Amino acid sequence: LNKALNSKFDSVKHEIICRTSLAENLIGWGDFLCKDRNFDEAENKYLLAVDHCMVMLETNSRDAKVFNALSKANLRKGQLYLRTNQDFKALTALKNVCNSNALSFKQGQYKLEALLLLGEYFMKAHNVRELQSTILALDEFKASDILRRNPNYAERISKLNQYAYPENLKRGIIQTVNSERGFVIIKEYNSEETYLGHKAGFIPTLSSISPSLKSLQVTFSA
Repeated sequence: LNKALNSKFDSVKHEIICRTSLAENLIGWGDFLCKDRNFDEAENKYLLAVDHCMVMLETNSRDAKVFNALSKANLRKGQLYLRTNQDFKALTALKNVCNSNALSFKQGQYKLEALLLLGEYFMKAHNVRELQSTILALDEFKASDILRRNPNYAERISKLNQYAYPENLKRGIIQTVNSERGFVIIKEYNSEETYLGHKAGFIPTLSSISPSLKSLQVTFSA
């Protein structure tokens, strides 16, 4: 692939294939180096991957493969910087992913993960204002297949919402348990209102509903 870069491309499409393949290989190499805790070299690989994508954007390419690789490389940079406590660099890299338009399913996944990492960072830093702003940006994915395919995302979003908007939380007690169908009925304190809670709605998600949950005091959002 490096040899191909030194030759004249027959078309922009040919160059896109070559550079995005190189970028993906560099990202994979960076991931391997991260696992080996060689963070400096991993950073170099991610930066090179970004450079290949930027070259294509400068030629006015709008191919989804370029944006996929660019978002993935920036996401990996953000994850690396969070891991090595380089907060400013981490926020910059993650915001680069978040500020892009999701042109494909893959790019949407990278953007959602970047938003969640930002939200979790602000939650840990007790920065409610920035957390609430990040939650607003997550609204883009409300009806997305990405959320439906990965229940873990919904759990993470729920945790962010609970921290950012504690006034929206309700408190009650589990009144009825239906183990067979996997749900409980919660009676709200100081009210006659009852709410249905499915096993997938618990944090963390429950694989099954146990009768022992009856009479458990819970905090929930409705």
